[in-house]
Amino acid sequence: MAILDAYATIAQYRAAIGDKATAADTAITAELLVMSRQLERALWLAPGYFNASAANVARVFDGNGRDTLHLRDTDGMAYCLTTLDSDKLAIDSDLDGSYDDYTLDFSDNWVRGLPENAAAHSEPFTAIQLRPTTTATLTTFPALPGCVQITGTWGWAAVPQIIQDLVIHRVHDLRQGLSAGATGAVAAFDSPEQMGSKTLWLFREAERLYGRQL
Repeated sequence: MAILDAYATIAQYRAAIGDKATAADTAITAELLVMSRQLERALWLAPGYFNASAANVARVFDGNGRDTLHLRDTDGMAYCLTTLDSDKLAIDSDLDGSYDDYTLDFSDNWVRGLPENAAAHSEPFTAIQLRPTTTATLTTFPALPGCVQITGTWGWAAVPQIIQDLVIHRVHDLRQGLSAGATGAVAAFDSPEQMGSKTLWLFREAERLYGRQL
C-alpha cells in the first residue's frame, strides 16, 4: 500500500462483512479512506502512520535538549520509523539549513531506536535515543526548532490486523446506521454515535496499543 492509502481494501471489506454485492464499491472505498484518516486523528498519529512510506523519505523535527527524541511534530502527531538511512540522522546545530553538523545512524553505538526491541517484533521505532558512551559525538538533541532531519522508511511494514478490522467495522456500522435512517453526517471516529459494541471495543484496544503515549 502507498503511504496515504486506506488501511483496508474493498476486497478485505467484502471478505470481512460477507457482502458480495459490488454496486456500492466506489462509495465504500472512499469511506474506508475517510475512516483511516479519522482514526489517525483520533489517536494523534500522522497521516499514513500504519502504512509503509517509500524509501529515503525525510522528516524534520524540533530538538528538545534531551537524550531522547520522540518522533512527534509540533501538532503532536506521532510518526514511526522502520529503517534509518546511513548517516541520515542529520542535525543542523547552527540552523543554517544544511543538516550536516552531525550525521549519525544506528551503526553508531550511541544511537539507538526505541522501543529497543521493536525491530525484533517487526514493529517500528517511535523515538531515537543518544546514549552517553565514551565515543559519542553528541549526547543530547539541540533545543532548536527544526534542527533534526531523519531520512529513512516510515510506518509499518504491514497494517496491524486490529487497525484493518477497526476501519472495516467502523465503515460497516456507519452504513448500517444510514440505512436505518440516521443522519448523513459522518460522526467523529471516537464518538459512540453509530458505533457497534465490537467496533467500540476494537477502538479502545487500538487506543490502548497505539494511541498517544507521552
